Amino acid sequence: EFFLSFAIDDAARAPVIIFAAGGGSGIEERAASTRRIACDVHHGPLDSAVGEAAASCGLSPAHAAQLAESIQKLFAVARSVEARSLEINPLVLTKDGQFVAADCRITIDDYAVARHPELGIEIAREFDHPPTALERVAYAAEQSDHRGTFY
Repeated sequence: EFFLSFAIDDAARAPVIIFAAGGGSGIEERAASTRRIACDVHHGPLDSAVGEAAASCGLSPAHAAQLAESIQKLFAVARSVEARSLEINPLVLTKDGQFVAADCRITIDDYAVARHPELGIEIAREFDHPPTALERVAYAAEQSDHRGTFY
């Protein structure tokens, strides 16, 4: 299992890939074993940095190359939808040698939602449930009120 995440590093004002061998629960407590891969906002992480991170896991060269490709694809997906964060935990190497995202979470920048109708996001807010009728009404009112948040 592996942990793979794209995030915006507010201190660096740049995207970062966070990677660790051994995903699953408790990844936050194992911060010392995580690697941070700096990313250029337009071009993504350097191939050399990604390759080094993937090779550090003790995988075969073929699996390390697959893992490096997964890391590059994570950045490409996050950038394509203007994500604030994208986390795969765990990223699993299956018995047949394939990497599979067993669980994934993504947060899209609220201001980017209108540019991505293909995502089908109804309301640009983080809810842990489908929006209620009242939340839809509040959001509609907020759309024409540019003074601030309505609800």
